[in-house]
Amino acid sequence: MATQVPEDLIAVINKYLEGTATPEEVEQVNRWYSSFNDEEVEVPSNSLAIKNEIDTRLKLRLQKVINRSFSPEAKVVPLRTTWLIKIAAAAAIIFIVSTGTYFFLQRSADIQLANKARPVKRDSVGFENKIVLTLQDGSKISLTDAAIGEVIRQHGFTLTKTADEQLIYNSLNSSGSKETAFTSNTIETPKGGRAQVTFPDGSRVRINASSSLHFPVRFSHNEFNIDLNGEAYFEVTPNKSRKFRVRSGMQITEVLGTRFNIRAYRDEPFISTTLLEGSIRIMDLRNNQSQVIRPGQQAILSKTLRVSDIEADDAIAWTEGYFRFNNADIKTVMRELERWYGISVSYEGQLTSQKFEGSIDKNLSLGQVLGILEKSEVHFKVNGKNVTVLP
Repeated sequence: MATQVPEDLIAVINKYLEGTATPEEVEQVNRWYSSFNDEEVEVPSNSLAIKNEIDTRLKLRLQKVINRSFSPEAKVVPLRTTWLIKIAAAAAIIFIVSTGTYFFLQRSADIQLANKARPVKRDSVGFENKIVLTLQDGSKISLTDAAIGEVIRQHGFTLTKTADEQLIYNSLNSSGSKETAFTSNTIETPKGGRAQVTFPDGSRVRINASSSLHFPVRFSHNEFNIDLNGEAYFEVTPNKSRKFRVRSGMQITEVLGTRFNIRAYRDEPFISTTLLEGSIRIMDLRNNQSQVIRPGQQAILSKTLRVSDIEADDAIAWTEGYFRFNNADIKTVMRELERWYGISVSYEGQLTSQKFEGSIDKNLSLGQVLGILEKSEVHFKVNGKNVTVLP
């Protein structure tokens, strides 16, 4: 049974937000938040303007309860509160389903269960489920199994693995070598894996699960061209004399010095490029049209190239260890789970039209994530690595 915000309290909360509430009214608002102990809260339809504030305050209140009671190993952070990602060690298990007037907070028993969760273990067979470096000749090296220190030294480059699992890529003095002029390597991440590569100029790339990054051995002073399949977050060191380009499908992203995220999975219907800092140019190779985007904007390349303003930090929630859904349908959600948990997904019956919004910690087990999703109009049947989505 949902608890409805009292009409008289709505007026007081509005005064609180405007800064005109009396000390007694401020205390009244705080008492109501502190007494909250229900699963659902309903905001009257004529008062949705204050829903986000009530939403955030209640989550913060629940967050403090979790802080006092449980270990913060596994968590889900609130929707549209991106700054909470940075303090997520204290966040509660929260997932929001965009039904219009409701948001859902799991009960403390569920919270306690999830806080006892451990990262999911994945079996490894050969190069499966491992970060792999593929050399120009087709030979492969497991970077997951490599010891700390220099992993490989070949003509033109070295690759070193640090104690915190980062990969440092260095070009050797090979500017005059014909052998290395067109040589390239590829780093691939498995389902459920991520990698971080630092190039000789200090530029860094974080590679998301089920992705590959193809780059030249020779780090030229004039240009550096990368091919991306999947998702990666780039922090490119400014250098006006070097052209830094990323090709992903039928798109090329040209960079000088900036921070941006590209999402270009082959099983997704579009390529999204989100700029956090600096300036980049997006080129559509189908028609050679291009557009410069500014920080806080996202370019979507599908049938056309379009640019819109967004909350840019949402695009890189995965670098902090979270799934982030924003008005996502069930198939979009399940594709994310496929990449992370290594499952195969099928569907039976009519798909739910429900849209999902929220952030979920990737340290939760698959069962816990499915349990959160089942708070909405969707159910699951699990048979080993096969998951069937049911009405």
